[in-house]
This record gives sequence, C-alpha cells and structure tokens, in this order.
Amino acid sequence: MTDLDSALTLRDAVCSARVAAIALHAEWRWTAPAKSLPGGVDWHDVRSARAELLALCAWVAGDAGDGSRDFLYRAVLDLRIPVVRQVFGELLRLPVRWVAHDAKPLLQALWGAGFDFEPHQLADTHIAALALQLGLGHKRARPKRRDRKGEPDVRPSLFEVAQAHAQATSLETRCREFGVDLPPLARAPLAEGEPLEPERARQMARVAELVLEVWQAQFVAAARAGITSHLERIEYPFVTVNARIEWIGVHIARRDRDAVKESCRRAANAMADALRGMGFTSPGSEQEFRQFLVRQKLEGHCKRGGTFSVEDEVLREIEHLHPAIGHFRRMRRCIQIGGEPWLQVDLTGVDGRWHPEHRQLGAATGRNSCSCPNLAGISRILRPVVTAPKGRTLIELDYSQIEIGVAAAEHDDEALIEAFNSGDVYAATAKRHFHASLSEAERALSADELAKRRPDLRDRMKTMILAIIYNIQPTTIAARFGVSRSEAERERNAFLDAYPALKRGLEASVAYGNVRGRARVVSGLARFVDEGDVDRHWVANFLRNTPIQGSAAVVFKQALIELDRAFAGTSTMIVMPLHDAVLLECDQGEIEAVRARAAALMEHAFRSWYPKLRPRVHANCSAPWCWNKDGHAESLRRFFVDPAYRIGGPGVVIEEDVSDGGLGAGLDTMAAGPSEEWLDPAADPVAEMWDAHEGDRCS
Repeated sequence: MTDLDSALTLRDAVCSARVAAIALHAEWRWTAPAKSLPGGVDWHDVRSARAELLALCAWVAGDAGDGSRDFLYRAVLDLRIPVVRQVFGELLRLPVRWVAHDAKPLLQALWGAGFDFEPHQLADTHIAALALQLGLGHKRARPKRRDRKGEPDVRPSLFEVAQAHAQATSLETRCREFGVDLPPLARAPLAEGEPLEPERARQMARVAELVLEVWQAQFVAAARAGITSHLERIEYPFVTVNARIEWIGVHIARRDRDAVKESCRRAANAMADALRGMGFTSPGSEQEFRQFLVRQKLEGHCKRGGTFSVEDEVLREIEHLHPAIGHFRRMRRCIQIGGEPWLQVDLTGVDGRWHPEHRQLGAATGRNSCSCPNLAGISRILRPVVTAPKGRTLIELDYSQIEIGVAAAEHDDEALIEAFNSGDVYAATAKRHFHASLSEAERALSADELAKRRPDLRDRMKTMILAIIYNIQPTTIAARFGVSRSEAERERNAFLDAYPALKRGLEASVAYGNVRGRARVVSGLARFVDEGDVDRHWVANFLRNTPIQGSAAVVFKQALIELDRAFAGTSTMIVMPLHDAVLLECDQGEIEAVRARAAALMEHAFRSWYPKLRPRVHANCSAPWCWNKDGHAESLRRFFVDPAYRIGGPGVVIEEDVSDGGLGAGLDTMAAGPSEEWLDPAADPVAEMWDAHEGDRCS
C-alpha cells in the first residue's frame, strides 16, 4: 500500500469484515547509531526506533450458517507515505485481537513513528514461546561438556545459554516446530527514497501470515499446558506495560555517574598502592592474596564448608585481623563496580534518559530480568545516581515480606497467615518460636513493637524462614548463626513443627513436582524440569520455591498492570520494576496522592489472588529527589569515603577538606541532596522535606 486509494480499500475491507485477529510484522530504522557494550553486545536506544514498513494479515472468520469460509487479507503498508500513515492510524483503533512475535520492540517502533497504539487485546507469540518452555535450557540443567583436559565439569557460559534460549524462542524455530518455513528477510532498512519492491512486500506479508499461524497453533499448545489463563490475564497485558517502562526510562545524573567511575578508579589505585607497601607485587591477584593469608596463618578463618574462600562476606568477617584484608576488599569492590557496563558506556537516549532492557519472563521463576544496562541490579548504595528531573519526584513502593505471605496462603497454613496479617511476620513468628526465652513484658508486645525491641530475634527468624523456603541446609544455617549443625537442625525442625501445613505443602511441592515434571504457580504458569544431566538437589529446591517466588511474580505483574492503567494519561509514570518493588516518577506536588493511590492499587492486586492476606506496602519518598534505599540519599557520598561502606553498617564521617586524589576526591561534585535545578523554592512541601532532611545528612 503506497497510495491513498489502496489504503482506503484495505481499511474499508477490514472494517466491514468479521475480523478475528490481525497479525503485524514491522521493519524499522534506528535514527541513532548503536553503541557497543563490553562483551560485544550492541545497544540501541529504543527512543530512536522508527517504523517504516508494516505488514498485516487479517484473519476473517467464516460463518457456518451462510457457508462462508475463513480467508485472509494480507497487505504491506509503506509508513513513510503520509496518507498511508493516516489510514493505518485508523486501523489501529479497531477493537480486535492484535498478534505479533516479540511485540515490545514493535510497539516502541510504532510509538517512535508517532502512532498512539494501545492494544487492549494483544497476543505475543514470543512471550507464549517463553512461557511454554519456562525453565528449560537453564544453565544448571544444561548437559556438562568436557574441557580441554577432558574434565566433565564445564558447563556452557551464560552467554551461550542466552543465545540458545533466544534461538529456541525465535519465530524461525516456532515456524519449524509447526511445520512451516520462514521466508528470508531483508537485513537492512530501506535507503532514503528507496521504493518498496514487490518481492520484499511479499516476504513481509508472508511473515505476518506465519505469525498468525504460529499463534493459532500456540493457542492449542497453551491450552494443553494449562497456561492459557495466565497468558491472557498476566503476560499479554504486561507486554504493553513492559514496553512503556522501557520507553519511559530513568533519569541518570551524568555528573554523579562520572564521579562514581572516577572515584572507583582512584580508590582502587589507592588500595593497590597500600597493598604494594605491604609487599604485594600484584595487588589484584587473588592467588597472591590467598598465599598471603596462608603465610599469616589466617586460612583457617576463611574456611566455609571445608573450602578456602575469599568471598566478600568471608573477608568482611575477618577484616579486623589484618589491614591488608580491608584494602583487598575495597580494591576488588571498586574494580568490580568501576567495570560495570553502565559506567563504561554512556547510554543516554535521544530524550536524555536511560532505557535499560526489561526482559519479560527473563528469569526462570517468571520474573523480569534487566540488562543493557542492569540498572535494577546496581548496588543500593549507588542508587542515588538515578535522579528526578526538575519539578519531578521519585517514589519507591515495596511489598513487605510478600514471599512469606504467599507461602502461607499457597500452602494454606492458617497460623502463618495470622502471623503475616499481624504486622511484621518475622517478629510475629519470632515471638512464637522464642516464646520461652522472652520476658513477660516482651511477650505482651505486638509484632511491630517486638521487632523494634528485639531486632536480633527478628533477624534470626527472617534468616530461618527464608532458609526453609529455599531449602538451605542446616550446615549453612549453622555457619550463619554461629551454632552447631545439630542446634540449627533442631531450630529448623521446631519451626516446621509449629507450621505443619507449610511443612506438608513444601514437601508436596517437591513430590508432586517431580512426578508432573513441573512446578506450578497460582495463575497456572509452569516451570518445567529439564531432562538429562541435572542436579537433583537443585531441582528439588526450585520445585519447592517456584510456587512461592513464581506466584509472587504474578502478584507483582498484576500490580504493575493495574498501576499502568490507573495512571494512564497522567504525569505519573512507572520507571523501574525491582523484584517486588516499583519506582514511580510523578510531579512534586503529587507525592502523597500518588503514594496513597499506588499503595492501595498494589494491595488490591495482592488480594485479588490471595484474599485471606492483608498485605502491606512500604513507600519510600523521604528523599524524593533521587532513588535510594530507605531514605539513604547520602549513601553515594559515604561510598566515596569508604568503598566497603554498607547501608546499616558503622557510621562514616565525611571530611570536607578532602585532598585531591584521595579516597574522597570528587566529593565536592557529588550531591548528597537535590541539585539547585531540581529544588524549586516554590514547591514548599518538597522544600520543607529537604530542609528537614538536611540535619540528617552526613556532615
């Protein structure tokens, strides 16, 4: 379709027919060049995608009553032509089922081309393929291969696994599975002014038709797998939500990001110099550091499970034994952070924001994963590099203890449900578990009050509950608590005996999961057990925790869908999903209204799946000019003074007269609070919040 008459003919034909579904396939151009990330991965700015050619295949359903048969309309529209664009915009408003393979980039390319496409009925054959083989091809389940020495202990790399997974869910593989061949596709966009050749149009139209055929075949496969309801209620609606989150992106303070990179470099060099002064020839060598610990007779302090370990958690516990241990920890941490892709390459989009990729069903539990760059996974200490633009604020809302509540409801343990609904579930269960050791006054406290009075017992119970849900063995629990294995085993059994329904449910999840070959979540989604050479203990672990983690993921996606719908057409935006938390951006004067409404929506989403539970949503808007952990907007400055700083750890004093080149170099360029650009004196509520917070800042 390259002219008005042909476009109008298509529009009239489609609008007057009994269209059951329309499949789409697009080609687009990137208006900004790609950037290379470490590892050879090319990054494209989603904001620079512009759809130029679009193929559609409309399935018109026949009617047995009048003897009519099904037939297809196939067309390719040249969106570079204004009149064709106008007619296509009218077609996008049709209330029909839209189908695409990997709809997220297609939506973004259409948005970039100026189309306001918000499909209320969307099916994505790529997402369906991911759901139909969730858990298969996991690195832990891949067959071992022999290394060059013939040792059978080398598994494929994560990159190799990701490549194999992408191939398994590609349209080409889906077509082959259903017995059809995908035609060759053009690899380069049309040049400026280049006409659309008939052969290219035929290929594109055929692809759209194949997408429709794959969707029809997947519909049967999804029904057989029992995941149809999950796809319709959760995954398909979430495609548009996820595409919009990427499209919106986050605002990164360029000055702060550059300061992180530079300070990591300076700190790492300073620590390396300190180690050289202690006799190290290669400060970055782990082997030399291990030899040093042996010479100092400290290797016994580094044994974990009989293994000599120099992991960060191990070194943190023994740091006081020798100054070199602290230097090595800090140097290694700075090198690791400074080498992260988001610090190596400037990924600012054409709109001035960063747009990380959020991969739907990217984790085997059904959760999203984040990459290119993984901003969701950066250290919580560095979160303040994500800032709110002028006139805007950030609010983080987090489900409190969601997985414990899900575990209680999934296994119908009334006692644990009561504990969850009482407030702080860890404190409530600690009150019951440690009842004999509590004083009369402590026994009379509420769960929330006990959490403040006895944080030691609460933290101990938190570790115990999570260890039980994830099947962490008593040996590991014993090491964490500093007790004997037998004592850890007794505590573990005592807890399970107090919650027998939970115990039976966890055991049944493993037993029935092994028979079925899959673990189920509340919405019907399944994580499959791979065949072949797999670690059976690992399989038992995920059969045990997938009904909990996967169901929590369903609740969270439901919440994001409801938030997206509720704030559509407003200035409030979802900018980052984070496990069980969400980061929102809104106008400065709307903090409280957005917080209250968003929290209510998240609670409603939770209760729509688990009506017995009374969930709690924690809102962090105490330092709304930046993303932070529980109001710790100063954590970035503290990091520059001590790269081993941990939120909640010992206090650190930041000296104002830091000499150039030292560990604190660059502090004068770092903002512990909002920039002058962000802080509008006319915005009184926010200004007052900042003034109140000023006294809590690091001096």
